[in-house]
Parts: sequence; structure tokens; C-alpha cells
Amino acid sequence: MADLCVTYATVGSYLVLDAYFACEPVLTRFRRHQLQLISRVRRSTVAYAPFSAVPSVKGRGRPRQWGSKVKLQPLFAPREHCQQAQVWLYGQLVTVYYQCFTFHWDSPDTPVLFVLTQLSNGRQMILLTTDLTLSGPEVIAAYGLRFKIEVTFRTLVHLLGGFAYRFWLKAMTTAPTWPSNLILADYPEVLQIQILAKVEAFVRGASPQEKRFVNLNAIA
Repeated sequence: MADLCVTYATVGSYLVLDAYFACEPVLTRFRRHQLQLISRVRRSTVAYAPFSAVPSVKGRGRPRQWGSKVKLQPLFAPREHCQQAQVWLYGQLVTVYYQCFTFHWDSPDTPVLFVLTQLSNGRQMILLTTDLTLSGPEVIAAYGLRFKIEVTFRTLVHLLGGFAYRFWLKAMTTAPTWPSNLILADYPEVLQIQILAKVEAFVRGASPQEKRFVNLNAIA
């Protein structure tokens, strides 16, 4: 994912990714190529406070770089004590409650901004961004745009059947399980042509049109 973003995103772009991609390898590459990340992190995330060395205090071993650990979940305050804003989220204007904290997470040298977010229904989530100049509502609204991806997947699966393709052919002998070693030469020549046509319908090796069946559904 980091390779794709670095290759196709222009300098200064904001990348909105899921919590899976909020990790040190992605953030390191983004900073190197001047890209900004907006993502979600787990509520069990532990950040680090800034560390200030005391010259008069010296200990054994490598000098300390990280500050004290900070668990983010306990920082959620009651909604009446949080900042409040109206944000376009999931296609409607909703009230959000948020708190902003600047801590270190993936690097002891570069901090990130955490936005502890609470919705009116009580749902809590922690958002992260590498751009410290963004406001809490801006981060929340940007991450809300990611919901369009989920709607797309749900439409492909439940409405269009974009992932409902099957490899097996009626002309082939029924097998109780997926064949462990599908070799074309083991089938008659007529059946080989049908198998190749079936494969061609939804996948074409490593070509740019890899998942043709899924792409056609997405276009639909």
C-alpha cells in the first residue's frame, strides 16, 4: 500500500487509510515523500509523551529516547466536557465530540495528532494524522470519506454479485473439494478450451486486467 501511495500520490496529498495501514513502515515512507496520513487506530493504542533529557542525570546503556507511555482509551472525557462540532459524516450533518492530543507514536522525533472522537450514539474511535495543523473536525470529516469504500464493497457483494464468480464448469466431473492439482492436459481438448474461456472471463494471470469479472461489476 505504501508503494502504491508513493507512486501515484502527488507531494502534499492526504491519504485516508484503514487502521491496518497505520504503522511505522507506512508512516516512514509517507514522511520521506511528503505525504500526509489520516487513519484510525485501535482504542488500545499506547502513545508516548515527549521526552526531555536531563543533562545531570546519566545512566548506563543507550540514552533514552521515548517519554512515558500514555494509554489513549482512558483519555476519553464525558461528552459534555469535549469540544463539539457539526461535521458532514456519512452523507449527513452530525454532531461530533472530540479531543485533540499530540503525542509520539511511531517515531521519538516526530509527533502525530490523535483525535479522540465520540458520536452522538456513543460510539468512540481514535483517529490519527501526521499533519499537526489539521483541526479535529477536519480529520473526522476526512476519515468519514472512507465510508464510500465500504458502501462500494457492500454493493458489489450483495447487489451486483461481483465476488460470486465460480470456476467450476457443468461440463466437468463433479468433485467434493477444490482440485488440488488442476492440469489442463488431464482433460479432453474440448474441455480445455472451455476451462480457458472460463478463466479468461474473470482473471487473466498478472495482466493489468487481473480481475476482469470484478472490474465489470464495479463499472456497472
